[in-house]
Amino acid sequence: MNKNLKIERLIYLLEKAEIIAGNFSGEYLHHYHSPKEFKDEIRLSITNLKNNDFEELNDIYNSFQKDSEWYDLTKIAGEEIGNNIFSLTTELINEFESGNILELIKDFTSTVNKGVQIIKTKYGVSDLLKGWHSGLYEQTGKLKDLGIEFYAFHGCGLALHFRNKKVDFDFAYVPEQRHDGFDLWRLHGFAQGQPKKYNKYLDKNNLEKDFKGLLKKEIICLPSQDNSPEQYFLTSEIRKTLEMKNTNR
Repeated sequence: MNKNLKIERLIYLLEKAEIIAGNFSGEYLHHYHSPKEFKDEIRLSITNLKNNDFEELNDIYNSFQKDSEWYDLTKIAGEEIGNNIFSLTTELINEFESGNILELIKDFTSTVNKGVQIIKTKYGVSDLLKGWHSGLYEQTGKLKDLGIEFYAFHGCGLALHFRNKKVDFDFAYVPEQRHDGFDLWRLHGFAQGQPKKYNKYLDKNNLEKDFKGLLKKEIICLPSQDNSPEQYFLTSEIRKTLEMKNTNR
């Protein structure tokens, strides 16, 4: 079956899933307010696929993977079609060329920065953790009108869910506060949220190998950090900070 036929088949399965989702009501879902919202999301996925927006495969993959909300909602009624959708979506994802490790890291850090700037602007704060601890905003919430479908503060970090991306990070102190750090665990989680774009790195061994390669070439580094989980940074970004400090002396 070629790619176009697979897309047509996937749309057909999603239309059946939409009907199944419409048979349920009244239950609360973690990522969605209601089954209707989940049903509307399936409809949006169908529309986007028909418009050749294949980034939608990321959202479909995450919505129908094992132990996802689809199975919590539909139980046995949706098990077979959910498995078929996930299997076909996985096949399609593997037909696309994967992004490289540097693209993954830069995508991760730019997505983090986007979310941080949205919340800073929304609440007029310069330190998101202080804003949370002072009660300016709740630990968890949604800013859908600004593109954040869900956020959750935890410890010294923050999880952010955009429509086709999910990112989880910790603030670091080097010694100034930064939010452009990363590690293997977080990069792998980010790649899982975008399997079409980063299918190579769904395999942790591939990610670890390429990560070590960047470390050996000193493209990424592990600076000294205060009171925060150990994180890596792009060496070029650390150098920029040092140069700015020296310029301002």
